[in-house]
Amino acid sequence: MNANLQQLIRDDSLCYKLAAELHYLIEHAPFQQEKLDLILLEFLACNQQKSGHLLHLMRAFSCPDLIEQLSSDALFYDRLNTLVADWQQTRELLRLRFQFSELMALLEDRKPREQSFIRRAETDLSMVEKPTNCAPARSQCGQIPTSDNNRLPLVLMTGQPHAKSEV
Repeated sequence: MNANLQQLIRDDSLCYKLAAELHYLIEHAPFQQEKLDLILLEFLACNQQKSGHLLHLMRAFSCPDLIEQLSSDALFYDRLNTLVADWQQTRELLRLRFQFSELMALLEDRKPREQSFIRRAETDLSMVEKPTNCAPARSQCGQIPTSDNNRLPLVLMTGQPHAKSEV
């Protein structure tokens, strides 16, 4: 479960980095169609992978926000798929800017719920994985005498109550 959560965290981080890179390419950079196409498709794939991990973990943790997340995902992917299809058909940068700004607003609306879930999941998993101080006592029978254990009763070091140990 922890590996899934770590993957979700990496996916989440990558999605926001790709969003920032797309924003820069759309708003500030000289027009680079091939790079824009590549980053846009990578952004789509990354968000799909992130959503898969997020929904899997939300189900596993019986998260009460699951229905809201599913609804949010449906709207987000409808807009993202429309943006990608429109861009591939028209190559209109002004339209892309408008659609991307709407998409970023949806992404920002989702962010607090997703981040809150990730923090709760991290906390829940860290509580499950914490070691306890109730470890069973270890027997010292059969230990080789060392400076740390040379004060053990002779029966523990040699197995014979009357033999003397020369340590």
